[in-house]
Amino acid sequence: MFRLTEGIGGVRIGSLWLLCEVERGRIVSTQWSTTWEGDESESLRALYEAVRVDGRAASPYVTLRCTSFQRRVWCAAMEIPYGSTKSYGAVAQGIGCRSAQAVGQALKQNRIYWFVPCHRIVRAKAGLGGYRPGISIKRDLLAFEACTS
Repeated sequence: MFRLTEGIGGVRIGSLWLLCEVERGRIVSTQWSTTWEGDESESLRALYEAVRVDGRAASPYVTLRCTSFQRRVWCAAMEIPYGSTKSYGAVAQGIGCRSAQAVGQALKQNRIYWFVPCHRIVRAKAGLGGYRPGISIKRDLLAFEACTS
């Protein structure tokens, strides 16, 4: 394991690349590769093996700049069990907030969506809601978790 303190680094997870831009030891931006190289299910499996240890979320060292509200929302997302979902409203209620939309906006700022599982937060009625890497990836992640939990 290495620690990048400045610059741009890439990590290959299965046939998917995650690029991270780091300034002064802090992650300032991330981006997944725009195309899958090979079998999607193998890429998703490798992604989850990278962030799960014995069925539990791994705890890598990550330093982020965020508001206290964003931190509360992201911590609530990390409490959602693997293979489960919660609505934006349920997350809002759980952290003492009246606005499901505010929860969605805080999740939109999550740049470490491979670690903070914001894909597990969905709309209460129809649809999945938003997801920075794209709705198709959110749908695939939820389906993958459902069949491997």
